Amino acid sequence: MGPRILLFAFAAGLACAQGNHAFPEHVGNIGLNRAPVVWTSPESIVRDLQSNDEAALAKAQRLLGLDESYFRDAPNEAGLQYFFLGASRGPIVIVRAAHYSFEYAAVAVPSKGTWKRIAVFSCWCKYENEPAFMSIGYSPQGAGPAPAPMVTVRAVGGGSGDYEQTEAWFGLIDDRLVEIISFASRKTSCHPESPCYNLRRWFDGRQMIEGRNDDLRNTQPAMNADLAVRDFKSITCTPYKWNAANFRYVPSGPAAPCRATPPK
Repeated sequence: MGPRILLFAFAAGLACAQGNHAFPEHVGNIGLNRAPVVWTSPESIVRDLQSNDEAALAKAQRLLGLDESYFRDAPNEAGLQYFFLGASRGPIVIVRAAHYSFEYAAVAVPSKGTWKRIAVFSCWCKYENEPAFMSIGYSPQGAGPAPAPMVTVRAVGGGSGDYEQTEAWFGLIDDRLVEIISFASRKTSCHPESPCYNLRRWFDGRQMIEGRNDDLRNTQPAMNADLAVRDFKSITCTPYKWNAANFRYVPSGPAAPCRATPPK
């Protein structure tokens, strides 16, 4: 029987170097640190993140994965969320903190009477950030693993006429994260010297669907527009398949006009 799989989906916009400078990896523009860290409990992390004791606050920031030398004050938001996978697997916990435009989310699992932080993610969420940085749902049914719980992280960024949201999914094999797929889910650009355009991509587990509007000379696309399928002039679908050997989704054919109007 194969390993239990937990899918994570993460999205990030253009990240600030200061917010991610302490993170050894980046997926798109999201900071990622997979170094394991032992926690006494998730609740103690959240409690100390809101503490007036400077030593307790600094320790909690370090355990969460923030750089306490950069953030010396308590986060303006902190919280946790449990997700239960059943008695055989145990819970997954997400601890998050926000320092205004900077957002962080750590994923931890039970480990021998304590908790083990297996990853922490960061973004510089200066621009519109809807949906929220992190939420819990389920993986889509598709060519890959069976539907599984899914953590989704979304963040956007941009500037000077550009806006981008990127998305990356990871699978959890035991206590190890493996990247499954990553892509730019939204892009808009509008500059005086070139036509405006917008693009939207979404992945349903079987195909990558892309809607585009190009050569928008007279109307600047809304930076945070949540466009419906009917709003795009061009919609294409690229088939994907699950590559079990490499544990990821890979394209299995060229992009072509969708045979039917895909769901948004």
